[in-house]
Amino acid sequence: MNIKKVALVLQGGAVRGAFTAGVLDVLMENDLYFQYVVGVSAGALISLSYLSKQIGRSRSVVVDFMADKKFVNPRFLLTKRSLFDFDYLFGDMATKILPFDFDTYEKSPIKFVVGTTSCHSGQPLYFIKDETPDFFKAIAASSSLPFFSAPVFVGEEPCLDGGIATPIPFQKALDDGYKKMIVITTRDKNYRKDLDKPQHKNGLKALYGKYPKFIEAALEYPRRYNQDAARLEELENLGMAFVVRPRLPITLKRTEKDRAELAKVYERGRAVATELLPKIKEYIKNE
Repeated sequence: MNIKKVALVLQGGAVRGAFTAGVLDVLMENDLYFQYVVGVSAGALISLSYLSKQIGRSRSVVVDFMADKKFVNPRFLLTKRSLFDFDYLFGDMATKILPFDFDTYEKSPIKFVVGTTSCHSGQPLYFIKDETPDFFKAIAASSSLPFFSAPVFVGEEPCLDGGIATPIPFQKALDDGYKKMIVITTRDKNYRKDLDKPQHKNGLKALYGKYPKFIEAALEYPRRYNQDAARLEELENLGMAFVVRPRLPITLKRTEKDRAELAKVYERGRAVATELLPKIKEYIKNE
């Protein structure tokens, strides 16, 4: 079923994206394909297998390959200026090890929007699949976490983690005219950032000193996240958003490699999506 009038919005969250992978697999198993998808960070990355209609592939990426030193390796910080080797992810892994269905992905009619954070402006910068020559660069940029990556250039634009400028990218869906959306978050409803927690300002200056607007955006991220979380609850109460979220906090390290722990989070996503499936179908009914 192609759903045209309801957007699908995906938060990031690094390895908490295993939850999102579980939700998306349940949607695919029930032939629910939203024709507008906007994601940031891990949410953008995991959406790729939604467009290629490959159930279980995102689970493999998050659960099985976080321990693959060809993909995640601290030494890459010196050799590649990133903890992650996205060339490997989109190259050998996608073509030989865990095949990605490029043909189905390319032919997908879904409008796929990826949010990044512009290092020049500190503002959201969006890229659309069929309008961006090297779209996988945009995915890599959106998934590149501060302190774990140098800026990734998409064309001539240096970009980083899309979740910095737009933690939960529902505003883009609203701006593009959608009045209803399914929002998948990787934080529980009560989670808020601690605004009194010390910020790593000196570290940001050392790594990204030539991009002062990005530093400002990174320092504002906790406040911005809390604003997005509060606004999302408002949209939920208005019926403009149906939120699929963890019932309880997901407690994983940012770069967790334990397959058993990651698999548990994936199964939590599946369980929540399965429980909510009748309500999701009712929400999108007649849309």
